[in-house]
Amino acid sequence: MVSGVTVNEPSEYAKPKPIPFSPLPDSKIATRGFRIDRTGRHHLIRVATWNVLNRRVDFIDRFEQSCRFLYREDVDVCMIQEVPFEMHRAACDVAFRSGFTLTVSSDLPDSDDESVAGILIRRDSDITPHSAEAYGTRKHEASDKTGSNLMYHSLAVDVSIGSVRIPATFVSRHGAWGATEQAERLEEAKRIEQWLNERNGKYSNGFTSEPIVIMGGDFNAERNEPSPSYLLDGQNGGGAFWVDVQDMRIDVDSSYDSNTTFIHGCANDTASAHGIDVEYMPSRRIDYLMTRGWRYGRSGGFTDTVINPTDDWEKLTGEREGIILVSDHKPIIADILLD
Repeated sequence: MVSGVTVNEPSEYAKPKPIPFSPLPDSKIATRGFRIDRTGRHHLIRVATWNVLNRRVDFIDRFEQSCRFLYREDVDVCMIQEVPFEMHRAACDVAFRSGFTLTVSSDLPDSDDESVAGILIRRDSDITPHSAEAYGTRKHEASDKTGSNLMYHSLAVDVSIGSVRIPATFVSRHGAWGATEQAERLEEAKRIEQWLNERNGKYSNGFTSEPIVIMGGDFNAERNEPSPSYLLDGQNGGGAFWVDVQDMRIDVDSSYDSNTTFIHGCANDTASAHGIDVEYMPSRRIDYLMTRGWRYGRSGGFTDTVINPTDDWEKLTGEREGIILVSDHKPIIADILLD
């Protein structure tokens, strides 16, 4: 129970399910190597997280535009949320044409109304996927007005990076939706942390270093709510240690706009679906991109490069892509040190 808030009972949690991973036979193309940081001492990969909006009527067109944007921005790995379940195979095809491979948690849903988490990996990067595992949460009682019993997903993909085979795990998370679901989201964070602890030990076998763990997603919780505070601040009984890239950016630039939702474009549809006047809907920070552990200035740590477009990006996207904004969320894009 969170003080002053009415919440549902905690979820029943699905057991983690391994996902068979079979890279496409023709997916290996010439690699482009890794970029170098501004000091000239470190190699980098660029990672991102993005909720791509589960709106089925135009999803494939919007998702293709999203993939093209990420490719043009030099993104190597992107954790994505809200891929419509019944469109996940078409989304994989679109991703492949756009220069990525896409792994989705497609074995979890039992309803076509649901969406799944996914992870995009750039095909010409020197990043080799090895295994994937999905973790789902099922709520006892749904709080959305449709009455559907929603499933929320996390997906982990294990990879090795470069010829020295640096181990890493990328995690895409989608938190429970709803203003009164703070306790639900906190329980999710605790279970996911436990799940990753168990997975980390297994995946460490065969590698000379502990895996880098990067988690991104739409947590559906603002920075001061229990779920992010558990992971980032050690509050609410948290023993985890995660560092969010936007927290780092705010530390060096107090004027940095860390809001991750748009209040125009696709946001109009999202607002109207819930009976909200979009003119009064605030832009919020509910998406996060974080690394696990004290990684400052070493492998797995973020640099000070953060790309989180402001609302002006909506116009820029329209000019560069020729279509309306592709989601009601902004992507967060950042660079990570490999060595």
